[in-house]
Amino acid sequence: MRVLQVLDSRGFGGIETHVGYLAGECIAQGYECHIVLLKGHTENHPLQKFASDAGVGLTTLDGRLTSLIRLIKEKRPHLLHSHGYKANLLCRLLKCVTGVQHVATYHNGDKGVGRTRMYTAFDKLTCWLSQNIAVSLPIQKFLRPFYSHHIPNFLPLIPVAQTHESSKTRNRLQHFAFVGRVTDIKNPQLFVDLARLLPDKTFHICGDGPLLETITRNKAANLVVHGNVKNMSEKWRSFDSLLITSHAEGLPLVALEAMARGKVVVSTSVGDMPQLIQQGQNGFLCKKNLTTFAKLIRQLDQLSRKKLTRIQSNAVRTIHSKYSANAIAPRIFNLYQTAVKPGFEEKLYE
Repeated sequence: MRVLQVLDSRGFGGIETHVGYLAGECIAQGYECHIVLLKGHTENHPLQKFASDAGVGLTTLDGRLTSLIRLIKEKRPHLLHSHGYKANLLCRLLKCVTGVQHVATYHNGDKGVGRTRMYTAFDKLTCWLSQNIAVSLPIQKFLRPFYSHHIPNFLPLIPVAQTHESSKTRNRLQHFAFVGRVTDIKNPQLFVDLARLLPDKTFHICGDGPLLETITRNKAANLVVHGNVKNMSEKWRSFDSLLITSHAEGLPLVALEAMARGKVVVSTSVGDMPQLIQQGQNGFLCKKNLTTFAKLIRQLDQLSRKKLTRIQSNAVRTIHSKYSANAIAPRIFNLYQTAVKPGFEEKLYE
């Protein structure tokens, strides 16, 4: 089966990482898979190297619908799998025009504002034209009354050598990370305020975004701004804990990446985080305010080494058993097989 993974992307975040992982799994399972960036917003998009390393082809278009139609005629896919509202809308239109089957994944728990909110609403209203995947239960609820499949994000298995890399020699959690786009919806101000309130801890921001300049200009001495990080695999070694302070999420891939490496995740109760986190067993959920976050971090200092190690081990076990490629990817591929009927190619490209 030939599959085009279609998205519109200006940077490299959770959605792009997911598409890279999914494309790699497609290749591993014998699918012919190709990634399509609808427009080249930046030169040398980070997904290009990610795709190259995974042995996946990638084409960057010029943003025009006619260019995507030409690519479909060239690649002759059985299926379009879109990610994000713009790609979802375009691929639905092309399904009606070309007859190529379509699966859409809804990643974002934020409905947006202004024009984005309007497009998000239209994306929902037209979703009956496609098979749909919601990465979180709140997103699945948002799509009602239209049907969708709740299939969370996944990770390739992390080598055991990369788990529990930090805090092995420390009795307390010392280094706390914010990883992601530095935008209002991620609520980085709460993270910045925590750094000021807890001067004996070290806080790290990994990511770029419109709020980064202001944060950098007014940061506390114990807040380290790393900016956009190309190799997070190396950076994870320095951190003990991931803090997710967001107002809204789907299922943040960064949470899976942190837990797979044995990092203690403390998160607001957004998206599918309540399904991922078992309170006090493999991580912690926290109310979205400064006092509660700070109190919880102080409570973590009281954990025994035995209790902390158990939480880290449970986090790794959760990802391996429930959120690995082996656990999740077959559910996506089953949906592919359902969407594409036997004899479809002969009818479409005869």
